[in-house]
Amino acid sequence: MKLFNGKELTITLASFQEANTLFKSICRAIKVNQIDIPDSVKKDLSALQLTGILDIILSVASDDEIETALFACAKRCAVGTNLEHVDVEYFEKAENRCEYLPIMIEVAKANLSPFMSGITSSLGAENIQAIIQSATPKRKYTRRTK
Repeated sequence: MKLFNGKELTITLASFQEANTLFKSICRAIKVNQIDIPDSVKKDLSALQLTGILDIILSVASDDEIETALFACAKRCAVGTNLEHVDVEYFEKAENRCEYLPIMIEVAKANLSPFMSGITSSLGAENIQAIIQSATPKRKYTRRTK
């Protein structure tokens, strides 16, 4: 897939464990922060309709747990003709920082899509908020402060 600046982003899915950690981290953040899931995601959770995930990602972008999970999923991805790995070092270059959100959103979409399509096909999308909240572990979630 091409990024806004013309660079090619090659996404390789993370392992199940890494993707599941991302999924659970986002579920916890949605529940704790009482984030409304966009109507586009509630109506159709197919991979093509997950652009609504942008609102969720932006709402939880400051969460360290999600950032760690995103980087774990992104480590198998590469950017450009030189296939530079997507990691913290990649974003140390100032000229690459504008790619951070576009890359991480694509990484999230690719790795969350399999979880979301399973929910839609088996239970229907109308109850997605309740599904996510009931799937979230009942443990106290605290946000780190600096």
